[in-house]
Amino acid sequence: MIVTETNRYAAQCRAQCTSPTPRAWHDITHTEFKAFMGMIIYMGKVRLPQLELYWSSKHDLIRQNISEIMTLVRFQQILRFFHLNNSNEQVSVGQPGYDPLFKVRKILDIVTFNFDMEYNLGESISVDEAMIPFKGRLSFKQYMKDKPVKHGIKVFVLADGKYAYIKRIQIYTGKNSSLSQNELGLSSQVVLDLMNGLENRHHKLYLDNYYTSPILFVKLHQNNTYACGTARTHRKNYPAELAIKGLKLRSWIEVSMIIHTCGPLTSFVWKDKKVINFLSTVHATTGNLSVSRTARDGSRVQVNCPPCLPDYQEFMGGVDLSDQRMSYYYVGRRSKKWWKRVFSYILEACCQNAYVLKIYGQENKKRKDPSYLAFRLELIEHLIGTFCSKGKRGRPRSASPVDIRLDASKQHLPIIAERHIECVVCNKVHKTIGASRSSLRHESQVRCSTCSVSLCLNKNRNCFFKYYTEPVYWL
Repeated sequence: MIVTETNRYAAQCRAQCTSPTPRAWHDITHTEFKAFMGMIIYMGKVRLPQLELYWSSKHDLIRQNISEIMTLVRFQQILRFFHLNNSNEQVSVGQPGYDPLFKVRKILDIVTFNFDMEYNLGESISVDEAMIPFKGRLSFKQYMKDKPVKHGIKVFVLADGKYAYIKRIQIYTGKNSSLSQNELGLSSQVVLDLMNGLENRHHKLYLDNYYTSPILFVKLHQNNTYACGTARTHRKNYPAELAIKGLKLRSWIEVSMIIHTCGPLTSFVWKDKKVINFLSTVHATTGNLSVSRTARDGSRVQVNCPPCLPDYQEFMGGVDLSDQRMSYYYVGRRSKKWWKRVFSYILEACCQNAYVLKIYGQENKKRKDPSYLAFRLELIEHLIGTFCSKGKRGRPRSASPVDIRLDASKQHLPIIAERHIECVVCNKVHKTIGASRSSLRHESQVRCSTCSVSLCLNKNRNCFFKYYTEPVYWL
């Protein structure tokens, strides 16, 4: 699909080109595109400030012969015409059928479908948001002050709580989207959309306080999906019997935890460094769990904690773990086009999920797990393979193989060329006997019609006959 759209976009641009001498372009093939993707992933491993430096020979740079795979001109051509959808089919803003994600819609649908089909989630899962870095002009660009990436495109992610496999992603396109206009609110509707089709599987879903709400938890419980998360007690429709208002931290010196229940909902109010509210349909109200904390005098004391705390700490970080893994060798580069940044995120998500499938597959349980770096290097090698779009450097081969040279059936016939080129036989004799070059410097216009080698053929020297009849013609 990407190869087709890239070739289509290149044809469209060249048809509109007004330059009298446009740069030559030939359609990209699947093999060449795989090598292109391998180079992109390699550039995430070896970061250089400028793209041209990967082909530079003036500096002592760490390169893995990347210039031998593809020329800089060809790489820049593919990068320029790289496309994911047919721009001629895009609907204008404000028209019926307008899709703000049209540029990435095809690849997004294909990838999310494959993510969903290739992996069965475990019991514990989590939903959180991720950020795709982008500072350009975009209507649905977001600012999140608490994220490491503060400016960019917000992505809602459903991931496995244990292995951090990304099951589903949903890109937020602004307040005018159908999510924001839903009566349940944005956060609750996002969770229900991501969980669509996963009902009645008895998953345990872990959320942060942005998503947690009593109405959402009741709806999930009706679908046999259990949920746990930190809560905001001032949220709309939060049950009064579960909210504890007006508490001061001083009142928690003796009592560290209070538990309330309301139907299937259980509220845990716990004092750590500050008051934390948990809402859960997963955990029971009983259990003697405690955590170690440092008192003011420096001694370690045991403090009671809610039964949901250990599970929340273990399984809530699925999305954060995937983001951390994707940030190690991120392939994204500066671009004014937002959809290229989205594609970089999708490519990283594919690599991350492929790594999870490799190391946690049933057939690999007894093998030593490779590191993420080793996996990416193996992936790069597989994508590039033996591909090389560059021709061999230097002069063309001047001598023919022995089996062809001595085969009379090949019809080695002399022809006259325009240029004078040094005779192959004379050059070989010079290198063998070490005579002065001036005494053996003979150029000829005579070529072989089959081998295209230059040979002397005149009344003084018949190198043509000697070359095609004697195995060792230089002695």
